[in-house]
Amino acid sequence: MSYRDRILQPLLYPWINQLHASMGMRVTYLVEDNAPAHQTAAKIDAVTRQTKGIITLDWPPKFPDLNQIEPFWSDHKNEIETFQFTGASQTTVHQAKQILQKTWLEYPQELIDRRCSTFYEKLQRCILHGGNNNFDA
Repeated sequence: MSYRDRILQPLLYPWINQLHASMGMRVTYLVEDNAPAHQTAAKIDAVTRQTKGIITLDWPPKFPDLNQIEPFWSDHKNEIETFQFTGASQTTVHQAKQILQKTWLEYPQELIDRRCSTFYEKLQRCILHGGNNNFDA
């Protein structure tokens, strides 16, 4: 299944509709990196996104990843690797999904908030360093 079929149409677009309805919003900015699935979806769904008030921001190639969720994936992956999944049976897939959901829900909200609150600072530091994110080196 594609990114559009698994993420955008069943999850993201309805969520954006709810945001607009509950908050009176008319526009939502969507940031996607240059992954091929994101680029394809942006082209195919251009009219849908425009109709729904979604503005997809350009993300330059090789631009530093400022997405605040990225550090979570590394932590999440490390947690998941402690489980020994074998085979590709439906039972194994179901177990893996349960573990993924469990570990994600157990992630401390305080840590999520703290990481997300640093976005503006990281963005400013990136600008000061001419678009590079090597300021922590």
